[in-house]
Amino acid sequence: MELSICSYSFHRALAAGKQDIFRYIADCREMGCTQLDPWNGHLAPMLPREGSGPLTAEQEAYLEQIEDVADQNGLPWGLLAVDGAHIYEQTESARRANRERAYRWIDIAGKLGFEQIRIDAGGPEELPDDVFEIIVEGYNDLIARAKPLGLQVIIENHWGP
Repeated sequence: MELSICSYSFHRALAAGKQDIFRYIADCREMGCTQLDPWNGHLAPMLPREGSGPLTAEQEAYLEQIEDVADQNGLPWGLLAVDGAHIYEQTESARRANRERAYRWIDIAGKLGFEQIRIDAGGPEELPDDVFEIIVEGYNDLIARAKPLGLQVIIENHWGP
């Protein structure tokens, strides 16, 4: 059995400056977790949630640093919870920007060796057919991009349709 705590559970500690990704890893080890399930907010400021495009050398070094700390603590990466890259937005340009962010987070998850990545659908609570089609197309696209990296795409279900 795998045991983890999503780092979003500590978002108030993160906002108060009492935790970062390194403290999260140490806390998980101390609590007996068997894997890490961070929220992308814990990877900021080096990897801002709204970032897109290729990673900088400094960001690549940061990923290596957190990978080393996770390895030293004996904890593999499980699920990466991604906010800020949801599929549905009203305009095509906003959807495109979110898709670029989703691609970036998929690439980051692949580099670190995550098993799963969780991305919101977005959209209104009521689900008209045209919105549903956009969401289905979006998830199909993300699944195709994630599959060669060995990643499963998980649908977030706490807002939207």
